[in-house]
Amino acid sequence: MKRPKFRRSISLGTVDQILGLLTMAASWFEPSERVRDCRDPGADIYLELALVAGAEVIVSSDRDLLSMDPWRDTGIITARAFLERIGSPA
Repeated sequence: MKRPKFRRSISLGTVDQILGLLTMAASWFEPSERVRDCRDPGADIYLELALVAGAEVIVSSDRDLLSMDPWRDTGIITARAFLERIGSPA
């Protein structure tokens, strides 16, 4: 959320507030199994975290991850698809 592309839509102060709230409400996990399944090795950490957390879905815009849907019974979908799934307007 602190990337320059988001600064057009949301102020840095608002980003800090959102990240603070998410930090307090989040569940924290440490990967317990190494994964080397994604064609982009930098994205494997997300698979490792999904695995240890027992995630039903990974929400991502990363094409390398999206191309793996589903992965080990975990869906990998875009934010738009996630919002459609939960019934929120995109």
